[in-house]
Amino acid sequence: LPEGSLREILLPQEIQSLLTISLMQGKVCQGFVGFDAVKHKRSFSKEDRELLKLFGILLSNVNERKDKEKELNTERSFLKTLIHTLPDLIWFKDPQGVYLACNTRFEEFFGAKEHDIIGKTDYDFVTKELADFFRKNDINAMQSEKAVINQEEIPFASDGHKEIVQVTKVPMYDASGKLMGVLGVSRDITQSTLTANALQSERIMLQAILDNAPMGIWMTTPEGKVKFVNKTFCDATGVSEEQFLNAEHYVDLFPIDVTQNCIHSDKQALSLEFGAYSTTQTLPFVDGNNHLLEITKVKIQDAQAKIGIIGLAMDITERQKQQRHLEYIAHYDMITGLPNRVLLADRLQQALLQAGRHKSSLAVVYLDLDGFKAVNDIYGHDNGDKLLSVLAKRMKQTLRDGDTIARLGGDEFVAVLPDMKNLQDSIVMLERLLYACSQEVFIDDIHMQVSASLGVAFFESEDSVDAEQLLRQADQAMYQAKILGKNRYYIFDALQDKSIRTHHESLEEIEKAIEEEEFVLYYQPKVNMKSGEIVGVEALVRWIHPEKGLLAPAAFLPLIAGHELSVKLGKWVLKSAIQQMDRWKKEAIDIQVSVNVDALQLQEKDFISGLKYILSIYPLVENKNLSLEVLETSALNDIVHVTQIMKDAHEIGVHFSLDDFGTGYSSLTYLRRLPAKELKLDQSFVRDMLDDPDDLAILDGILGLATAFDRHTIAEGVESIEHGEMLLHMGCEVGQGYIIARPMSAELLSSWMQEWKVDERWANVSAVNREDMPLLYALVEHKAWMKNIIGYLNNERVSPPILSHLKCHLGIWIQKNGYKHYINHPLFEQIEIVHAQLHEKADGIIMKFHEGSLSDSQNAIKTLQKYSDTLSEMLKKLIK
Repeated sequence: LPEGSLREILLPQEIQSLLTISLMQGKVCQGFVGFDAVKHKRSFSKEDRELLKLFGILLSNVNERKDKEKELNTERSFLKTLIHTLPDLIWFKDPQGVYLACNTRFEEFFGAKEHDIIGKTDYDFVTKELADFFRKNDINAMQSEKAVINQEEIPFASDGHKEIVQVTKVPMYDASGKLMGVLGVSRDITQSTLTANALQSERIMLQAILDNAPMGIWMTTPEGKVKFVNKTFCDATGVSEEQFLNAEHYVDLFPIDVTQNCIHSDKQALSLEFGAYSTTQTLPFVDGNNHLLEITKVKIQDAQAKIGIIGLAMDITERQKQQRHLEYIAHYDMITGLPNRVLLADRLQQALLQAGRHKSSLAVVYLDLDGFKAVNDIYGHDNGDKLLSVLAKRMKQTLRDGDTIARLGGDEFVAVLPDMKNLQDSIVMLERLLYACSQEVFIDDIHMQVSASLGVAFFESEDSVDAEQLLRQADQAMYQAKILGKNRYYIFDALQDKSIRTHHESLEEIEKAIEEEEFVLYYQPKVNMKSGEIVGVEALVRWIHPEKGLLAPAAFLPLIAGHELSVKLGKWVLKSAIQQMDRWKKEAIDIQVSVNVDALQLQEKDFISGLKYILSIYPLVENKNLSLEVLETSALNDIVHVTQIMKDAHEIGVHFSLDDFGTGYSSLTYLRRLPAKELKLDQSFVRDMLDDPDDLAILDGILGLATAFDRHTIAEGVESIEHGEMLLHMGCEVGQGYIIARPMSAELLSSWMQEWKVDERWANVSAVNREDMPLLYALVEHKAWMKNIIGYLNNERVSPPILSHLKCHLGIWIQKNGYKHYINHPLFEQIEIVHAQLHEKADGIIMKFHEGSLSDSQNAIKTLQKYSDTLSEMLKKLIK
């Protein structure tokens, strides 16, 4: 501006600090706040105005530049802070390797501050070898004109530690393209490198484990394309890894006879939502033999949702052979091939159970060869053994398919002949055995001949003898046959003789007891196990014997079965029960009483009229409170007559109950025709339902029938809290048994009724849905499995139950219904784990037992029982 003009433009002292001025049309703008040329009476010439305008523009440009510099400084400060905050080492060198800048993390490497590093090179801080290495990489980066990445292990001067770093070096150019130097960034990869090295080691180790595993392992796609196979499987099958991987489908490499099984097992594994599919498969190996493999296949899914199958094949050929051999020598005689004493005990026990259940009879034949000692003495034991083998085959050929002939030892044999319909059938079998043993035997030009003495003991379904007693009776009879001259049979008849001698005396004694009123009624309560309501009592007769004391019905009722005394005693019981109901009514005790009625008593023509007469004598007794119990088998003997009796009784308000239901025919037709209001579940089924799946199934079926035909049910034989819980789960709420109360006198019953409280464990139990019934079966089947394990370890069974946790009943339930209904339950996974652990323990214990190295079987049983109890409790909680 011209000298002088500026002075005229300058404003008073108070506003000289303002630097950006621009006057337009007489007004101040751009930060010159509060000044108005008109207000201050300032007038400017046109020239001054133009000068002022130009001056304002210049000052405005200066201010804009300062604002940009301020913004740039802010960005530089932020960038510097960011660089110094980063955990990576960052530095910048010129082309000669002189440091121009570095961050705080880099200072730790050299152990010096940035201002001490700038202007120096690597040679000022590290060894020459390391500095040469750095310089070489710098030159490579600048020459390559792009980022160069390498890995280094560097020591930190600040504390001496070393780090594995990934170094990235990038050449830097200015705007004109001139090389400014090299920018370096080092990132600490120590941990990731160590992790990668560890993973690589683990991969190598895993590969070695898989290749050397004692089982074949492979992985395929759902289409059968092999993705992995281990060395063990390749070596065993003689198929190379390359052949497996290149095959379109792995079954193309195997014989056609195994193709369908392989494809089927793949489909089964893929169809399972959870769990594994196990099967066995015979496969030819490179040794030229067929091997039995236990194959397990599991469906898998990777992170990309691709589905495949992992297969495991365990060669169980030798194990199966060994197991079969062990089972054979444990159960069969090595000379004759017949069952031995152990297997005989099991067969005989099963035959007794079947005879009891089906109301049939069986014969036990104890056989001893006559003259066998002389054969051994003359011809030697080898020829004696050959003779035993020939005779064993002959005896076996004379028997039926369901019969058993076993060798006890020496020249003693035992035959078990079930389902003997009559004595004549037995005699035919006995004569065949005598003939088979007495025929000549020629062995290596040696002529040998012996005979046999047979002792026979019969078992009827109502007998109380056990297997040991039967064998002892047959043994005694065999010695009797020896005494009588050998080569004959003798039938044990001591029980029959005793029965004949004492039966008449017993009838006279019972008749006298009725006349002298030596009998008394006891009452056993029937309750609703859920609500605790006492629904009634059953009148049970007892004999107060003057010499033997209080006798239970089993001591005298069988003696009068089918005799007119049963009717006489039955009338006394019915009248006494109604008399007691009358006394209770007077004491304000209103309770239903059930009375057992004998079959002969029902067949009397005046049964209903006699019942009406007794009730008329005691008008306080309400007919609806009287229930008559009749055995199912008795009702079916004359169904037409019994049906009419029931209908007549219903007309006067008295209803009937079918006792011991399930032990007779249990026909739907009979159940429909018999107008019984109540079904009493036989205590034999209730007692064993906790560890016998068959009894549980029978009860389930009976309860289903009762529901279908609108019949009430009551369970006899409730002997434990567990019995009650299971019945409640099955929908049967009314029970009777020792856990509730034993039979008691009428005087004690009233006080018991006041003190009775239902167990809280029953009060909280509800019936399960039908779809959950398999869970109840699974619990019972597990207990049955455990019972069989214990029986085997105690030498009470000839063979153990299924040891595979995938093939036992509970294991099958876990894989099917368990996964289907309970997979999301928090207990289910634990159940699966404990179940597998139990089977693993059992497998190990059984193996030691077979090897003879199990030192303490009872302690082993306790260990298994602990696992079993834990598993049972979890299953019970799952039911709840």
